[in-house]
Amino acid sequence: MSVGTFFWVYFGAGLAAGLAIPLVLIMHILMPRRVLETFWKEPHFRPGELALFTGTIYAPMRTVMLITAIAFPKLGKKRKITSADTLVPRWYKLAAQCISFWVLGWTAAVMFMTVVGYIHFYAIGDPVSLFRRG
Repeated sequence: MSVGTFFWVYFGAGLAAGLAIPLVLIMHILMPRRVLETFWKEPHFRPGELALFTGTIYAPMRTVMLITAIAFPKLGKKRKITSADTLVPRWYKLAAQCISFWVLGWTAAVMFMTVVGYIHFYAIGDPVSLFRRG
């Protein structure tokens, strides 16, 4: 496996993250108010989280947490947000699932390539050093 392969995988991961960020911002703007009124309060989140993720630059993180609960209702069991998917339109749930699978797919690809790269470089050494004369 060449260094170029690793470059293109990590470059693709950067592009995927670059595409996911605007999508999350769009989902943040389109988040149904019913979800926020029902679940964005104290029994489900701690006061510090509510203060940090409301009205600040970190507000899209709130959207990511709720998108995860919408896309995969069982993941919201700890916070008792298992019915969030019933409060959103079907297109919003589908978009949340697509974004979640997009991010999970690229994360898995980067993790896999990191492990493969570590094993590969451990087995043959640094391929760049093979071309240096010294």
